[in-house]
Amino acid sequence: MMSYKLFGAALILAGGAFASVILNSRETQKDTQLSALISLLRFIRTQIDCYCVPVGEIFRRCDKKTLSECGCEITPEDFSAFLSSLSPPIDGETRDLLLSFSSRLGAGYKEDEVKNCDYHIDRLSDAYEEFKKRSKAQRRKNTVLCMTAAALAVILLL
Repeated sequence: MMSYKLFGAALILAGGAFASVILNSRETQKDTQLSALISLLRFIRTQIDCYCVPVGEIFRRCDKKTLSECGCEITPEDFSAFLSSLSPPIDGETRDLLLSFSSRLGAGYKEDEVKNCDYHIDRLSDAYEEFKKRSKAQRRKNTVLCMTAAALAVILLL
């Protein structure tokens, strides 16, 4: 009978560890997505500045891996189609930044486009750094809460 209790306790603790891993993997996915979005904006800037590529052509030249890390599994025609195809969807502040970028993309001369890219890359990089700080604390909190809940459940059941 005692072995069943120990086995049940081990399963509860394993469940807590699994819940922690799942929650932390979501944070890792958001981290990867933000990093890939910054890389994409840098790629767009390079294509406009160095090669004078029209905006409609840029996504056809983009690396599929970068698009996939951003959460886009198709090759979009323009930036607004790219934003609507992201999975998982991005949060409020980052989405607002990218919508602002999208509305100004292709609306000016080359110098204006490069300035637009630089501005939004800087803002998105700042948001990414802030996210990394929050993410570290969130991961710790996820782990502690899940394991504490599992330990408390084990104590109550034994």
